[in-house]
Amino acid sequence: MPDLTLNVTEATFPEAVLKKSEMTPVVVDFWAPWCGPCRQLAPVLERVTAQYQGEIILTKINVDENPNISAQFDIQGIPAVKAFRDAKVVNEFTGALPENAVQQFFETLLTSEADKAATLHTEEGYRKALELEHTHAGAILGLARIMTERAAHQEALTLLERLPATGEAGQLVARIHLALEAEDDQAAQLALAGEYTQALELYLERVHSAPDPDAKKSAQDNMLRLFAILGDDHPLTKTYRRKLAGALF
Repeated sequence: MPDLTLNVTEATFPEAVLKKSEMTPVVVDFWAPWCGPCRQLAPVLERVTAQYQGEIILTKINVDENPNISAQFDIQGIPAVKAFRDAKVVNEFTGALPENAVQQFFETLLTSEADKAATLHTEEGYRKALELEHTHAGAILGLARIMTERAAHQEALTLLERLPATGEAGQLVARIHLALEAEDDQAAQLALAGEYTQALELYLERVHSAPDPDAKKSAQDNMLRLFAILGDDHPLTKTYRRKLAGALF
């Protein structure tokens, strides 16, 4: 078998590993000549790499000759194997694993057809990704963004039901609900325009004074939606969460 492993140094690491990983996953084997387990693992890595026919690149770094790069990636024991994609470590292990475990490790590095479709960042690409993988988070969020911008709110909400209502998904759901109310509601209009303080004041006033329990509950829900949009650490969230608690309790 030809040598499938590229020797990398501190000087060549940026180009051979980081830059290359933007196109193809790169596995880096941190090793040393005196390390017995390193010699056991090396042929296993080569055999597994050969199965992927160029879809994954295998490199190795001698830790004795390249101490700075070893320190940068906090190499505590060898063999240490780190996989890079988009110039970042995406998976790793330490020790001489058996071949089936190395195979499983390599499988985590491959980009699925759904991933490839989603990275087109187009409606067609997102829809193709969701045909292939119904719960592909990136495609759901991407398509929901497009549908929200198009005011296709119900389709966006249906898509977002597939994800936990946290992070960007939660923010999108909150914005959609506010957009559905904005035609007839000044507070929602202010919120969508980024006038968050004024919107929160109007909602808080309704929580305090609305005679209708449904109106009070709607105002409370919309305050919570604004908190989701702003994030837990935003000063307005902290201030008005306390005010809302005071109004309710």
